[in-house]
Amino acid sequence: NLFWLGRYLERTESQARLLRTLNDLLINQVGSDSQTDMIPFLEQIAEPDTDLSNIIDPKSGIADFARAEQIAIRATYDLKNFESLISNLKHIEQAASKVKDRLSIDTWKRASKLRDLAEMPTVENPSVFDDETSILLDATLDDLASFVGNLMENMTRSQGWRFMQIGRRAERGIAISYLLRSAFRNPGPINETLLSNLLIWADSSITYRRRYLNTLQAGRVLDMLCFDSSNPRSLAFQAESLRDIISALPHRLEIDRHPIDVLSLRLYSRLGLGDPYVLLASGKSKKAKEVEVFFDALCNDFLELANTIEKTYFAHTFLLDEFQAQTLIG
Repeated sequence: NLFWLGRYLERTESQARLLRTLNDLLINQVGSDSQTDMIPFLEQIAEPDTDLSNIIDPKSGIADFARAEQIAIRATYDLKNFESLISNLKHIEQAASKVKDRLSIDTWKRASKLRDLAEMPTVENPSVFDDETSILLDATLDDLASFVGNLMENMTRSQGWRFMQIGRRAERGIAISYLLRSAFRNPGPINETLLSNLLIWADSSITYRRRYLNTLQAGRVLDMLCFDSSNPRSLAFQAESLRDIISALPHRLEIDRHPIDVLSLRLYSRLGLGDPYVLLASGKSKKAKEVEVFFDALCNDFLELANTIEKTYFAHTFLLDEFQAQTLIG
């Protein structure tokens, strides 16, 4: 439950950041010449069976605004969508309630605030232009930061805490991998608007400007969000953190080369040996293929590592209620 609490915390934060970025694009790009920058963000929040092939007019670059907004609203409010923001807020509360005895009083109060957000009444026919939508997204990110901050400061560093951190780092790695894959696989040049919004989503704009001033370059953005191990929002940071946490788990006492350690080393090495400029330097079609292969491999590494952790340490021999069954499916 602590492992999945960590995963749901990161899923919810990523979803809220994606929706806030996408909503800003929808609001600010009405009537603009090109709206293709929203596609990577739409791909992350859309339900699996959603067809996005015709959402952008290939000639004009103009988006079907009504369809894009509908996707964003479903990804925010629809309880039938297991990956919606409201659904994930409920999953946090359900997972946290199962480990309430591990949480301090102050931490549980902040978990209750997340539950209250999930139960907020919504206006009929909500829109990205509604104040309620913006308030929900901002409040979600604020309350998540408060809850995670309490967890980090007040929770004993037991094995349970380590599993929660593994869940967080694996899920953040998956989210970053998928978004960077969508953003950088386009064979054409990447415009500054998309690069800026990637930095905003990753809360890394200030760091980027401090290093590079206001000159946005694809290689530098990719380096910061993928290969920079000092950035908590980068893939390299997730891989390094996972390796450190996993080194303290008891499987290391059983065999020298446990599959968990092999997977962790593979993920760490793949990022440690990568080069953003080499990745983006190929010709158009080759670049698109290499970017897809690279980030697909990273996604698979994070997923396989999380699954192997589950198989090694979790015994699912009990009867599953609906929530637990959905959780295991993930």
